[in-house]
Parts: sequence; structure tokens; C-alpha cells
Amino acid sequence: MKKTALSFSQIFNMSFGFLGIQFGWALQMANMGPIYEFLMLNVDCIDKYRPHSKERIDAYRADITFGTNSEFGFDYLRDNMVTTTEELVQRKHHYAKVDEVDSV
Repeated sequence: MKKTALSFSQIFNMSFGFLGIQFGWALQMANMGPIYEFLMLNVDCIDKYRPHSKERIDAYRADITFGTNSEFGFDYLRDNMVTTTEELVQRKHHYAKVDEVDSV
């Protein structure tokens, strides 16, 4: 069985902003979450929480936020319909990485 080592870019390329994974985000979070936490990064998933809840806002404040592309997209649309900045869920986007681009 061939062992695959993590590259430097795989570990550090995702530290700012959000990470959108269409398929297998729960598995990715379960496998990679402990590594990111060891590197002192906060990890959370938006799909576990209701839209515009305090927990979901906190998930977006994490260093790495897992979730499906559709949830990120709908949160973006919801944020464009709010009347005050206090109602915004997503933070300013510094970086985005989308997996499974062929399914978007």
C-alpha cells in the first residue's frame, strides 16, 4: 500500500478564509481537522448549524471553515439581502479553495 505524504501547500494553503468541499467534507474535517488543530488553527463546519445562527457565524470566524458549495453560496446570497452589517454571516473573503470543480 502506497503512503501519501502531505505537502507543505496542502497544510498551509488553507489557513485564511474558507474551504468549500462539495463531497466528503465531513470525512475531510474528521481526517484533517486534528492536523489543523495541532497547527493551532480553528476548524468548524457551517453545515452543522442553522442559517444566520450564532453558531454558524462562529463557524465562519474559524481559520478553516468546511461546508458544501451550496451552503456557502446561499449564505452569500442571504448576506446580500440583509439591511445592517450586524446581520452578516460571512466575513470578508481573503481566500477560497473549491474542491470538485467539475461538479459546480
